[in-house]
Amino acid sequence: MNIRNRIIALCLGISSMLVMSSYAQSPGSIMVTLKGEVKDQPQSSQLLLIKQSADPRINVVYIPINDGKFEYIFNCEHEELYYLDFYDDFVQRSMRRRVSFFSEHGVVNFILYPNDQSEKNVVEGGKLNREYWNYFSKMLSMNNAVFNAFNAYLEDNYSEALNKHGALEKDFSEKLKILNQEGIDVSQALDAISDSTDQEMSRWKLKYIKESTPIVGYSILFSTVNTLVNRNRIFQESNDISLYADLYQTLFAPKFPDHPYLERMQYLFAGSSIKKHNERVTIPEDASR
Repeated sequence: MNIRNRIIALCLGISSMLVMSSYAQSPGSIMVTLKGEVKDQPQSSQLLLIKQSADPRINVVYIPINDGKFEYIFNCEHEELYYLDFYDDFVQRSMRRRVSFFSEHGVVNFILYPNDQSEKNVVEGGKLNREYWNYFSKMLSMNNAVFNAFNAYLEDNYSEALNKHGALEKDFSEKLKILNQEGIDVSQALDAISDSTDQEMSRWKLKYIKESTPIVGYSILFSTVNTLVNRNRIFQESNDISLYADLYQTLFAPKFPDHPYLERMQYLFAGSSIKKHNERVTIPEDASR
């Protein structure tokens, strides 16, 4: 896999380019109140609310942002992961980090920053959200460690070439661009760093899925399998999902026989060897719903 694809693959577990249209709210026994403040993004007038278990091509809620604040109440039948995303970021197809939260009964409070300040985002409200964000923070830290290792390797081994362009203080992608212009291919070495880190992260993630609150583990399992299946499809990788399939069959399918994740997980496992899903769907121009 080339370096550009490796970077995209590392980001797939945290952010993904989803296509959406409209979403009809369904009744349920869990009432969730979202309250939030948007910082330093006055151009944003709407948020997208996406349910993890739903087909993102046809399911979305548009939440208005007024004077930098938003509030939205919805009912649902199951505790599961949802995402908030800035509509304008989506339209611009920018690589972004969606904000994740669980649909726990009660109030979930948000402080949201632009994508380049996403490490400041705050999500508070409920045990599941606290547990998930502890997991998410750990995953961000591990991903940042990968990029730090990449940067250190480039500076340790190619400082002369980078210094010619004054690039030691520039970001990782700029360094790769410069080295490519110099005719230097570092893909094999960087793949080795990434492969080693991937194995460490996979071991830690499997352990967390087994030991966390079941619905949090189920959500992480779903997200992980979705990422690996997409990597196999998009980059023609051969990631083994058998361990995750075993966890699904032994721990989660029996415990959550009526959960929306069930159908989506079955779809992923059934289609894991299918190499073609090239359809492109566009988001509607008018988002004023």
